[in-house]
Amino acid sequence: MLLNFSKHVSIERSVHAVMVVFALASIGNVSAFFISTHHHGIVAFFMALALGAGVATSAIMLTKIDMVKQRRRYIAVGGVTLTMVFVSGFVQTQNYIAHGLTMGVSAAMGFGIVFAGECLTAIGLSLYQAAERRRKIDEADSGLELKLAETFADTLDAVDTTKSAAYIQRHLDRIVRHKADEMVAQYVPVAEPAPNPRGPQGDQIPTNAEPDAVMAAEMNPAKREASVQARRTNAESRRQVLLNMLSRDYDGSSVDELNKSELARQLGSSARTIQRDIEALREGGMLNGVVA
Repeated sequence: MLLNFSKHVSIERSVHAVMVVFALASIGNVSAFFISTHHHGIVAFFMALALGAGVATSAIMLTKIDMVKQRRRYIAVGGVTLTMVFVSGFVQTQNYIAHGLTMGVSAAMGFGIVFAGECLTAIGLSLYQAAERRRKIDEADSGLELKLAETFADTLDAVDTTKSAAYIQRHLDRIVRHKADEMVAQYVPVAEPAPNPRGPQGDQIPTNAEPDAVMAAEMNPAKREASVQARRTNAESRRQVLLNMLSRDYDGSSVDELNKSELARQLGSSARTIQRDIEALREGGMLNGVVA
């Protein structure tokens, strides 16, 4: 039975009951004031009952409005409630003064009791209801996030990763090939291109070029500069590879002991080219500590 009682008695109903009690308590003071103004006793009682009911009803209506989402309506109904509280407080204050109480005490009892019993309880209940709504929303959000997380985890468990693994493997193969190409370019010797007939300015002229093309190559400075730069780059790359080979395989040997033909074969160049490269490396001081 106690469980059934607590099930039907909520915070909201309890506060409303308190409001009604305060309204009923004011009926005696209000009806006494109206009787003192020469109203019939029954008329005075019903006027006091109507005023008390109006105060309680407006205060209860105030608790039914969402003070956050319906702020304008809440302020409007709150203004009506304050007006009725003021009327009831004024009447009760006059009755207390008629009974010989001071102005301060009469105003405190006349306005204070009805204001606390109706307005403050209504505002307190509204704040409580707003907090409860916020709590329920937060609980719903948390429950939804938890449900989504569980669903996401279950979905991940059922995902077939075969296609993803194949996709990753394809990209890994491309990375490995790219790295291998870099290593080949760094360590594999670059073959020197076969010498072509040279023009008057020393630039290479394709042997199978047409006369007009040969003339254009001889007269075009940009092409001559590009050709010279390409030969210089090839020579620098070949000499770097040659220096690495001498450091690795011929450390401490004299220049005369070097097998230039073998070096030329490994580098895809001629013995004369290797000899010129060795001389260039020696002049640059790059063979110090490598070969004697």
